[in-house]
Amino acid sequence: MVSRDSSKSKRSAPSKKTARKAAAKPAAKRARKTVSKPAAAKSSGKAAAKPAAKSASAKLATAVEKLEAKFKVMQKERDSLKDELAAATRRIKELEASQTDAVNRIDWVIDSLHNLLEDKA
Repeated sequence: MVSRDSSKSKRSAPSKKTARKAAAKPAAKRARKTVSKPAAAKSSGKAAAKPAAKSASAKLATAVEKLEAKFKVMQKERDSLKDELAAATRRIKELEASQTDAVNRIDWVIDSLHNLLEDKA
């Protein structure tokens, strides 16, 4: 016959510290279970949830309003920046045209001076 003692796991006896911890756990669970909600929360559980939901929806509505206001401000700023860009682009084209005119005049003057020198020579 086979002895069953060999199949059992050999554990050492629990120390005093682990025994205290094991004894403290059920007491802690009992303490958590005995902590109760205030009487107002017990009687009006659903009623307390409704104002919280209303305040959450009110907060959401104000947040949406703030975002919409920021969005409108940013749209106005974008439009003004587009206008400034268009004005700056027009000004750049005008400056480039005047620069081209000035370069052409300078070239004409230089050509005229060369022609005068060649005629005298």
